[in-house]
Amino acid sequence: PLLKTETINKAIECFLRNKIKNDSLFSVKRHHTRFYDKNGNLKPKEQRGFDIIVGNPPWEKLKVLEKEFFAIASPEIAKASTASIRKKMIQDLEENDLELYQEYVDAKEQAEIIAEYLRKSKRFPFSAVGELNLYSLFLELSHNLLKKDGILGMIVQTGILTDSSYQKFFENLVFTSSIIACHDFTNKLRIFKDVEENMRFCLLFLTSEGSDNEKFSLSVLNEKIEDIEKRTSKFSKKDLILFNPNTKTCPLFVNNQDYILCKKIYQNNS
Repeated sequence: PLLKTETINKAIECFLRNKIKNDSLFSVKRHHTRFYDKNGNLKPKEQRGFDIIVGNPPWEKLKVLEKEFFAIASPEIAKASTASIRKKMIQDLEENDLELYQEYVDAKEQAEIIAEYLRKSKRFPFSAVGELNLYSLFLELSHNLLKKDGILGMIVQTGILTDSSYQKFFENLVFTSSIIACHDFTNKLRIFKDVEENMRFCLLFLTSEGSDNEKFSLSVLNEKIEDIEKRTSKFSKKDLILFNPNTKTCPLFVNNQDYILCKKIYQNNS
């Protein structure tokens, strides 16, 4: 099984209880005891944190995208045929519509200030890299909020496994035995109706650092939940070093047969 049945049931039960009571996971009144004792002192690291975190964070770059910004306020700019024409139209706003132009400049400046703060805060050493994306920031923060032996389940972009920007992030998750399972999906069947068909996303399950997980489950190019079982392989830290010793990024095999064959080839050539 990908996760023990009782673990999944516990996750669902906690999620539903939170929804029914209309109580935020970050409610100070209810959950301050997850991190502080009754005297207001921070608990030891091994005693603080959440047992379960479930989420679908936004897949948005932390930057102002011209097409999105002007989609409603000025559709003609958003629909400009080329980027250079769009930039010229935006610059012309300084004379034609100073208020809209200033809103755009302010939004860009605010996004840049937030990005700079996140990079220098030292709270996101693995996710505040390259072009910042909110899903990786949410993932790193949530992972750090887990209690010892806690479990996290999130829907994030598959780039967390393969993008060079997150190379160190993924390596850290593997070598701290944090990954339980990761199942990559295409959106061909429009699981998310407002997302493009070629968008890749994954169901990522993590536990706190230092677990006794020797291997994690991995499947790729799933189109529906039923595809997972036949596409799943079991990966270890040694596999990562064998396949990608320099980058430590995740090798993606369509099925277990491909994984076994490639592993034999790499082992014979090493």
